[in-house]
Amino acid sequence: MESYDEKISSQKLQAHLIQQDNDCSCRHASKNKNISFVWATGGHARHGNLADQTYTAVLESKLKPIFRDYFHMQFETRNVAMQHVTSAVEYSYCQVAFMGKNDVDVVTWDFGMADLGEYWKLYHYGIRMGLQQHYDSMIPALWALELGLRRGNERMKVLNGLEDLGMTVLSMLPELWRDLFDAIPDTMNATKILPPNLYGFKCHNEIEAGDEICVQQKFTTTECPGRPHRVPWHYGWYVCFTGVVVVALRGFLLWFALCPCVCE
Repeated sequence: MESYDEKISSQKLQAHLIQQDNDCSCRHASKNKNISFVWATGGHARHGNLADQTYTAVLESKLKPIFRDYFHMQFETRNVAMQHVTSAVEYSYCQVAFMGKNDVDVVTWDFGMADLGEYWKLYHYGIRMGLQQHYDSMIPALWALELGLRRGNERMKVLNGLEDLGMTVLSMLPELWRDLFDAIPDTMNATKILPPNLYGFKCHNEIEAGDEICVQQKFTTTECPGRPHRVPWHYGWYVCFTGVVVVALRGFLLWFALCPCVCE
């Protein structure tokens, strides 16, 4: 972190945040019912699935009618995840070019698989987001996804540091994500018939793995059956009649959490 002059960057960010707090013309306070709420997904690409199977697409499909009917707002997502890219420095310096100018409300960090133990990259990603002068109407909230059990505590320290500077930071505690998956019934140990959405989701305590029942249903085969990148370390789309997904499950959780934030 020190190599990017943390002290100077922090002072600039704090000054910028204070200026925005004093700006009463913030578009979030606008009474214009045609305003949009924009979610931009930054992260490493989730290969192997179709575009409409990403959690970003699930989030948009579920939230569009809610925002329209209850908040009188348009909800828009921009999935700008990329292959073999870490969160800094190339991506962090080019956030505006990737995500758009002046209209982004939430920017996500989903680089856990790519950044690994280089925690300074998360810090640089957040600092650069806060310093983007193109966000002259509102600094977006930073939503950190999949902090990981092994590295989650160190990443939480980075997020707490960004929050201390005045940024809006949202995340899901790693242990809660683990508890969520622990609560899903195991197909191999089920004492009663599981509903279609759960059968084959977890086998021998492994999500989308552990047995051929789960492995064979991890990715859809009805469309583009020969597509590449369907590998064990990528989340898949578990299909059994109506279907359920790991990445879409995250999408459902995100829209449950996002609606109260919009109300506030």
